[in-house]
Amino acid sequence: MKKILLLAMVLSACSKPLYVTTLPLPKPLSTEEQWNIAMLERVKVIECRTGILFTEGWVPRMQFGAPDYISSTANFGGCYDQSIRAMWVTSAYRTLIPFSAPGFAGVTNPLSETARMLIDHELGHALADQISYRTHRRIWPDTSAWRNQTGDQNLADKILTEGVGEYFGRLLGSDTTTSAEWLPTGDGGFAWLMDSWPYYGGYWLVKPIIDRFGEQGIAYIAKHPLRFKDNKIRQAAYLYQEKAFKKLSK
Repeated sequence: MKKILLLAMVLSACSKPLYVTTLPLPKPLSTEEQWNIAMLERVKVIECRTGILFTEGWVPRMQFGAPDYISSTANFGGCYDQSIRAMWVTSAYRTLIPFSAPGFAGVTNPLSETARMLIDHELGHALADQISYRTHRRIWPDTSAWRNQTGDQNLADKILTEGVGEYFGRLLGSDTTTSAEWLPTGDGGFAWLMDSWPYYGGYWLVKPIIDRFGEQGIAYIAKHPLRFKDNKIRQAAYLYQEKAFKKLSK
């Protein structure tokens, strides 16, 4: 009789409805949140890969569109804005990140290569600016000084700054090809007529310096401008590398 009564109690308990607490699904991340999370992740990757640290407490901020000082957005992809310590990305690029962070949506999709290169490139500008400030107590590049420089001097500065950006943009990608052929010799040629030559030529110039000397190499580049005459940029770049290695190897 006791066994029958116990069985009846179990069956009675099983027949009662079970109440399960259902948690709401995580709110989908906005595009802005995805970009900001991606930037923070890339900061960690760059630090781990190079051993060069961003300034403690610095958190990159995301801005979509273009700052006021950009006169034309025809070829504009993005830039690092020193005045507000933020990365600007053209609105057309907002959807380039098919990205969701683990713990938020539960699935991680790969960061698009175009978005990764853009983020890493601009983070390279930010890191170089921070290294310049903590080493020399000045921002780099100081674009306000460009108004008082010649066109050749501004171009030379662009070669160095965009070269550093390209270094970090290509750091973890598949495109690491480089050649001095991207830089003009003053004797003609066609490569330098392309808009991208200061980026590719600058990458060739700074890569061996940063590869060998890391943060010290970037600090050297931020302090020592490149200068050339008569469009003989390639020759000036070889001399620049030679002086950098001689100085930093002491």
